[in-house]
Amino acid sequence: MSFIDWNDAHLSVHVEQFDKEHKHLVHLINELHAAMKAGRGRDIMAKILDELVGYTKSHFSAEETLMSRHGYPASGSHRAQHASFVERVGAFHREFAANNTTVTLEVLQFLQGWLVEHIQGADREFGAFISSLNASTRRSNDPNARQPIDPAARSSIDPTSKRSIDPLPANSGRPRS
Repeated sequence: MSFIDWNDAHLSVHVEQFDKEHKHLVHLINELHAAMKAGRGRDIMAKILDELVGYTKSHFSAEETLMSRHGYPASGSHRAQHASFVERVGAFHREFAANNTTVTLEVLQFLQGWLVEHIQGADREFGAFISSLNASTRRSNDPNARQPIDPAARSSIDPTSKRSIDPLPANSGRPRS
C-alpha cells in the first residue's frame, strides 16, 4: 500500500501537465516512505530527497511561469506557499545531508499533508483558472461564438461612437452591429 494513493477525484486539478507532475511528486514521496520503511541506506534516501527537492523546484517554476504569463490574480499567495515549502524542505534536506536528522514519519506526514492540501486548495483553484482560459481560447476559435471585448480595446474605441461596444445579451434578438 502506498503512503499517498493517487485518486483523480481527490487530487486531480484537471490540467494534464499539472496532474502528471503531481503524480511524480506523489511517487517520490511514496518512494521515500518505502525506503524509510525498508531501512534502506541513507544514500538511497539522499538520492530520493535530492530528486524530490529538484523536481519540486522545477514543478513550482513551471506553475509560476504560467501564473505570470496569464496574470493569475492569486499568484502572490500561491508563490508564498511554494516558497514556504521549498524553505522547509530545503532546511530538512540540509539537516539530513549533514547527518543531523533522519527521514522520520513526521517528515513524511508533513510532505504528504502539505502536498495533498496544496493540490486540493491552491492548485485546484489555479487549475480552474487555467481551464477557464483554455475554454475561452476554444470559444475564441469558434467563428460563431460571441466574443467578450478586451478591456484594453475598450479604451481605444471612440466613446462618442453610437456603436455599442458591449456584447449583446444572448436573448436580445437584436442584430449585432
